[in-house]
Amino acid sequence: PLVPGFRAVQAAAMGAGAEGCSFSGAGPAIFAVTAREGAASVGRAMVEAWAREGVEAVARCCTLDPRGARVEEEEA
Repeated sequence: PLVPGFRAVQAAAMGAGAEGCSFSGAGPAIFAVTAREGAASVGRAMVEAWAREGVEAVARCCTLDPRGARVEEEEA
């Protein structure tokens, strides 16, 4: 209820093949996780769902870092 339209967008992402969809932090970003080949269609489905809710949105496809979190040493 805190983000009107979120459930419709989440359902659109999942219906387009996303493995999951949720808030990113406190918002306003929402993310979906999917295989690379499905990213464009999932993003398009989410943007279209937002449009039906009267919200202008932009989809950005990003990749996950497969190595995960790590400490990087600073050069002296």
